[in-house]
Amino acid sequence: MDIVQAAYEGNVQLVKQYLTNENEINKRNEYGETALHSVLMGIVDNPEQSEVGLMIVRLLLSTNIDKNAKDNKGQTALFIAAITNQREITAELLKNKVDVDITNDNNESALSFVLALQHTNDQYGYIIDLLRRNGAQWPESSYSVAHTQAQSPEYFHSNHGMFKGSNEKSISEINSHPANNFEEYQQEFQHYLPKFS
Repeated sequence: MDIVQAAYEGNVQLVKQYLTNENEINKRNEYGETALHSVLMGIVDNPEQSEVGLMIVRLLLSTNIDKNAKDNKGQTALFIAAITNQREITAELLKNKVDVDITNDNNESALSFVLALQHTNDQYGYIIDLLRRNGAQWPESSYSVAHTQAQSPEYFHSNHGMFKGSNEKSISEINSHPANNFEEYQQEFQHYLPKFS
């Protein structure tokens, strides 16, 4: 076992032990994931680990871990936390000044991907608001950034079984109604998006 696996399993004591070794902090698994990525995937696979997972995230962020590290698909911990709707961890990462606009290998930011997901799951309003309040830039190519990848069950991490099913009609509808900014997006898709204060 290493720090990446210990974080995935939510083993706080083992993570603490590994953190005493500088060489372990930024260790990666075969998917290019650091412990910061791995703890988030552990929460996705085992939601009952969310409280322990938040504790591990805070521990990791208190070290010199690369908080903007990308996995083999170019995804950062913020990307994973945001698209899996992990609100407290997304807030914790933003509080620790992660790069809010860093993009993955498909040139998608956390915000652009979450905007696409908002139409298949209307529970992303808080994450969208949180990202915007922390300086996330509106996607350059308007809302057409909501690409077909958001429909792919295999896109994120096929080994973790995420994104089962999709709503193609919503993605098509989004792409046919470009919005220039977040306010215009809210007006255009009020029936999908909750109101923000």
